[in-house]
Amino acid sequence: MVDAKEMEFRDEKTAISNHNSDKIKAIKTRFTIETLSFLGITIGFTLSMFNTYRSYKNLNNELNKVT
Repeated sequence: MVDAKEMEFRDEKTAISNHNSDKIKAIKTRFTIETLSFLGITIGFTLSMFNTYRSYKNLNNELNKVT
């Protein structure tokens, strides 16, 4: 049979294990969100640079149409 101290130790060990599991899930979730945010910013910046470059390359054609 298991005495009270052994049960208390097991309960405490289980509580610590559950707490650590929750912390690990939170860290993984935060990492995933930050990674997706970084990718979104990177893709947005790249598209903005591409559009700027495309506009710059097309500037002379657009100016010739006006004059």
